[in-house]
Amino acid sequence: MKVIQNTPTRLVVQERPWLVSLIVCLVILAMTSEGIALLYQGDFVVSFYILLFALVVAPLILFLVARRVQVILDTVSNQMIIRRKTMTQITSITHDFNDLSHAYVETQGDSVGDTHRPVFVLVGGISAGEHHMTIYTQSGLGPEHIVTAVNDWLKDARQEGRLSAPVDSNQPTA
Repeated sequence: MKVIQNTPTRLVVQERPWLVSLIVCLVILAMTSEGIALLYQGDFVVSFYILLFALVVAPLILFLVARRVQVILDTVSNQMIIRRKTMTQITSITHDFNDLSHAYVETQGDSVGDTHRPVFVLVGGISAGEHHMTIYTQSGLGPEHIVTAVNDWLKDARQEGRLSAPVDSNQPTA
């Protein structure tokens, strides 16, 4: 996860799962070559199962895992755009920028350790609620850096008047 554009009127953050995709491709290549080698040696049963995994299961895993996510915060168009791209489709969801309240890091933990993902909080409109940037969590500081960048950018935009503060209609007012 990283910030790819940070200007006073536009912030673009992006997640590209290059490492996972590369590892799956290397597994496909290695298992295909091993399956072919076993086929030439006459071990048809083991070769069949290795090639089945390499040519069916591993690409399916790649298909499910390789998902690019891009979030664009734009004060000029007054929009927050979440774009997701897989190997077969591209989706784009647009929200009213003034509905964006803040972002936070969602943490999930188990006996192995904690994993994180950025979450955007919308307080108005039909899409009010929490919106996860990615469908998966990850270890490391990437999600925290994204959330810090988004919240700092939102704070600056509101202080400079490029953006109004969100109004949560569900909260009581004094």
